[in-house]
Amino acid sequence: MRRCGSITIFMVMSLTMVMSLFFSMSEVVRYFCMKSTAHTLAASAAQSGLGDYNRLLYEEYGILAVDMGYGGAAADEQKLVSRMTSYASEGGDPSHDRGIIKYVNLCRMYPTDTKLDKVTLLTDYKGAGFMKEAAAQAKYDIPMELIEKWEDAGRAAQGVTAAGYVPDRTLLSASVIDAVEHRVYVTGSRGGRVSGEDESLEIVDAVESFRKRGVLYQVLGSDMGVSGGRITSMDRVSKRSLNRGDAEEKNLTVSDKLLYKLWLLDRLGCYTDRRERANMNYELEYVVSGNLTDEENLRSVVKKLLALREAENLVALSSDGARRSEAEGLAAAASAALMNPELEPVITMAILSSWAYVESVLDVRLLLSGGRVPLIKEPSNWTSNLATLPEYLNTDVKAIDVSSGIDYKGYLFAFMCVTPSARLGLRPLDLMEEELHQNEDYVNVRMDNMMIEGTYHVKMSGSPLFLSMAPLVSTKLSVYEYTEEPILSYL
Repeated sequence: MRRCGSITIFMVMSLTMVMSLFFSMSEVVRYFCMKSTAHTLAASAAQSGLGDYNRLLYEEYGILAVDMGYGGAAADEQKLVSRMTSYASEGGDPSHDRGIIKYVNLCRMYPTDTKLDKVTLLTDYKGAGFMKEAAAQAKYDIPMELIEKWEDAGRAAQGVTAAGYVPDRTLLSASVIDAVEHRVYVTGSRGGRVSGEDESLEIVDAVESFRKRGVLYQVLGSDMGVSGGRITSMDRVSKRSLNRGDAEEKNLTVSDKLLYKLWLLDRLGCYTDRRERANMNYELEYVVSGNLTDEENLRSVVKKLLALREAENLVALSSDGARRSEAEGLAAAASAALMNPELEPVITMAILSSWAYVESVLDVRLLLSGGRVPLIKEPSNWTSNLATLPEYLNTDVKAIDVSSGIDYKGYLFAFMCVTPSARLGLRPLDLMEEELHQNEDYVNVRMDNMMIEGTYHVKMSGSPLFLSMAPLVSTKLSVYEYTEEPILSYL
């Protein structure tokens, strides 16, 4: 028996409406799914871009940065943009076969109109971004107890600034300048003559003669064993014209500045804590002084230490009644022998200055050997004796080690507290670039090509899929566009 089928116009219209509703809703769901996918793809591409950080820089110093020159001397941010775009493109249109099943991506899309802006380089604003990243690194690497200890040391270091920081980078107090002038006056007015009349001034003569020898000889002796390291590049980061990013300056808090200095102490070597570097061994000394060779930097730091210790020792002597009376008695005898009592206060100051200087030499010898010296000495911590002062010029003699005092790194920390921020930010980058150049893959790398933050702008585009199957939907929409701006940042 033959059966005939029929469908009413009402049924056709009903099915058409149901199909339009179903496929329209499917497209709405797909639209928002694509929006979420676009956000995920852009963020994933940005994170993949951050994965291109310079490995050697991180292994040596713990600093994350993307070399936009990729080993070359010229920065080309488009290389980084292209790599991130390829990551986004691969994620948006995968074609992976899994056995007999080929997965179909219903949210297929592709990146267009990509660019990178708001870029922060390591060297921007005198290394402010670098300092901020190093501070963040120190926060995780350095124990809180040690941070609190150095906070106390930072407050103690205010005594350094009290001595004054003059343009030639030598720390001197007004009292020391006055004392040195008196000492030079006493020795100069006598023409270096030593007679029976003024034998009590032989101490001043001996100290003045000793001071004319190099400061490294005074504290280390003839067999100094000073490193011969030097910076070989004449195109240092801190001296050349640098590439600039287009981001705003990073603000450094007081905590950031402290943590950055702790990072320097932790990551860079010095005379008492040498690191295995190719060229420069006294890195902290370079940060403080900025000379091309280890020897010059050590000499500069020793001069600062001697000036600082002499100032503090002169304060200690002036407040020590017994020792000051001893110096005044010797000065009285000398002025009487010269038949000029008016010279007594001048000679007293010269003797105190010579005594303070000898004690400062003993202090620096102790610091360079790993010992500790308090900022202000108590009478019980004093080492030298005025009656036998020339004997302490022997380079084997050192000051008394005081466990509660400050070690060599502590004094370097104090000097960093009075070093301009621009020098603190860029000089370590000199050292880091120099170290990277020792690797044959990085001989042309530049620290002002290193990006630590930026914004990746990408427009993800996709086509409608289900709207063509919705009979009642009439639209000229041919493409969906989603604009994403993920931030790449190590900060």
